Amino acid sequence: GTGKSHLLLMLANYFATPSDLPEMEKFFESYAQSQADVLLKPGETLMEHTAASLKAARSSGRFLVALCNFNWNLEFEGAVIRAVEEALVREEVTFQLDSHYMEALRRLEDWKERKAEAPFYSRFEAALSNHPGWTLNGLVQDLKERKESALDVFKSCFTEATDNDFIYKKDNLQDIIKDILTSADFKTHFKGIVILYDELGYALDDGLVNLSRLHGFAQFCANSGMEHLPLIFIGTGHKAFRNHGQVGDAVHYSTLEARVSEIALQTQGMEDIISAIVHPLKDKDGWKDEVA
Repeated sequence: GTGKSHLLLMLANYFATPSDLPEMEKFFESYAQSQADVLLKPGETLMEHTAASLKAARSSGRFLVALCNFNWNLEFEGAVIRAVEEALVREEVTFQLDSHYMEALRRLEDWKERKAEAPFYSRFEAALSNHPGWTLNGLVQDLKERKESALDVFKSCFTEATDNDFIYKKDNLQDIIKDILTSADFKTHFKGIVILYDELGYALDDGLVNLSRLHGFAQFCANSGMEHLPLIFIGTGHKAFRNHGQVGDAVHYSTLEARVSEIALQTQGMEDIISAIVHPLKDKDGWKDEVA
């Protein structure tokens, strides 16, 4: 009831849009006025960054904003990968990301190591034999050289070998995101990735988040600005972080606490600021179909 979902909506627009565009100019005007109108008790101060400082921090460029959906009922890694994939589609990214090529190479290497216990490698070789002029060694070399024709052949053979379309494998989450963040083409379009997960607390409660993997992902986010473009992850919950799922276990919490910044969303004027800025367009089909 403190406006967590609306806050994430504001953050999505904040990171996706430079602050000098007309719609964001209006956003910050409303934000500044809302801050000024907050009713404080005598001697109390509003412990927030000013609208001007927030505007200055987003003076140029934009982030790729990925939105996780708890209703997908996916494990944490799968939800993050799907959110990033959907964000790339939504942004109509036309360039081929290195992550696709690297994931194809990882998949082939994994199959090769397990070919005695799984049939996919031999099936892939059989499918490749139906593509004249292609050999496995040649395909691998062309994937390393980021040749689009090789990726097209790989996807075709992958589908024939597995009866599924080629998608990212959730076990490779950090490698996949690192491939994207280090891509030269990605860097020309975006300043980094922001992942927003509304109702992360429910995912923790329902056991959809492996805490050991969350440790690693949190550390990956913390180090991201130093090793490549930044990766920002923001999740919401209805109670203190340590009270969700098994987070409060002494071993898990001591490790997570050093990697996660918990921000209590107090009602000190925040709901007034949010309501002043977020104006639902109730005459639109989206509101009528999805909300009303």
